[in-house]
Amino acid sequence: MNIEYLLGSIDKKSFFNEFYQKKHLYIKRNDKSYYDNILTLKDIDEYLSKKDIRYPSIRVVKNGLKIDKYKYLKDIPYGDSCFTELLDNDKLYKLYKDGSTIVLQSFQRHIESLRRLSLELHSQILCEFQANLYLTPKLSQGFAAHYDAHDVLILQIHGKKEWYLYESPEFLPTKNQTFFSTPHCQIDWDNMKPTFHKTIEEGDLLYIPRGLVHKAVTTDTTSLHITFGMFPQKWHNLLAYIANSITEFTDFREALPIYNKTYQSDYILNELKNKFDKVIDSSKMKEFVVDYIDKYTIQKRMTSDLNRLLDFEKLEQVCENSVIQRRKEIIFRIEKDSQSHLIFYDKKVTLPIFMNEAIAYVAKNEKFKIRDLPNNIDIESKILFTKKLIEEGFLTISYE
Repeated sequence: MNIEYLLGSIDKKSFFNEFYQKKHLYIKRNDKSYYDNILTLKDIDEYLSKKDIRYPSIRVVKNGLKIDKYKYLKDIPYGDSCFTELLDNDKLYKLYKDGSTIVLQSFQRHIESLRRLSLELHSQILCEFQANLYLTPKLSQGFAAHYDAHDVLILQIHGKKEWYLYESPEFLPTKNQTFFSTPHCQIDWDNMKPTFHKTIEEGDLLYIPRGLVHKAVTTDTTSLHITFGMFPQKWHNLLAYIANSITEFTDFREALPIYNKTYQSDYILNELKNKFDKVIDSSKMKEFVVDYIDKYTIQKRMTSDLNRLLDFEKLEQVCENSVIQRRKEIIFRIEKDSQSHLIFYDKKVTLPIFMNEAIAYVAKNEKFKIRDLPNNIDIESKILFTKKLIEEGFLTISYE
C-alpha cells in the first residue's frame, strides 16, 4: 500500500506538479471495497468496544463546536490511583445519536494497517502523516466551514458525505495562521457559492491543499472517512533551526551596532548578507542542514516494533542459518569516520569500521541469511553483529 495506490490513475509526479499546494483533486473510484484492506466500519466498532481509550485519542464535535470532554469521559479508581479521562461508551453513543461526530485522532498509532500505510507514505514522501478518523451520523455536520494549515488526503471508508470547497483566502497558511485567528472566520461561508460540490462515496479520494476553505455534511447515511494530514517541513522551519544553531559562528555572536541613535536598516541588511555569504558554503552550515534533515525525516519517525518481543524471545536461537530481514518501513543513514555509524529513529548505532561492509550489506538487502554477510568478518562476528541490530530494532527475524 503506497501513494500510487491511493492516487490510482494519477501518477505521483503529476500530483506533485499539478495539485500539491495548488488545487484540490477528486478521484471517483466506483469501487466501494477499494479501502477495505485499510479500514472498515467493523474495525471502528471493535476499537470503540475497548475499555482503555483515553483523551486526546478521541474527541467529539457538533456543528462546528467542540463537545466538553467530560461529557463523554470518566475516571475509574484503581487501588490508591486512578485511570483518568477514559471513554464512557454510553455517554459517547448518546452524543453520537444526537448528531455529534466522533473524531479518532492519530489513529495510525492504534491500527496496524494504518500504521504501515503511514510509514510507507513517509518513506515515499518525506513528511509526517497523521491519520484522523471522522465518524458522522446521518443528517449531521461536524465542523463549520474552515481551512486547515496542512494538506489533507481524504479517504471515504463507509457511507457518503457531501463536500463543499470554496476558495483560498490565505495562501499556504502556517500553524500560526489558523482559520479562527484570521478575519476569514467572520465570513458567512455557508452563503458563499462553492467552487466544488460533490458527494464523496466509498472508495473515493479527495485532496484538499492547506488554506482551501471547506465543509462537509452527511445526508441520508452515516459517514466514516480517514483524513491523512500531511506535515512536511517548510523553508521557514529550516531557517529557524539554522538561526538557533548559527551562534557557532563568531560573526553571528557579535552585537548589532549600538553607536548610532537609530539602527541603519540598509547597513544591517548588507552586513547580514555578507555574514551569510561567508558561511553558507561552509561545512558547518552543511552539518546544520544534515542534522535538520535527520531530525525531521529519521529521528521523528514512528518506530516499527512488530514482532520485537518475539525477536527478544528467540535471540538466543539466532544462528548462521537464521533468515533475517531489515524492517521495511525504516529510514536510515550511514555515516563513517574512524568508526561506522548507522543512524535511524532517534539513535546512532556505532560499530567498528571493519563492520562497514556488513552495514552496507544489510542496507542493500532486505532479507538474507546471516552466513551470507560479507566474509571479512568471521561467523561469530556475523551473529553478534546481527543480534545487535535486532536488539536495536533495525533488523528482525523472519517469521514467514
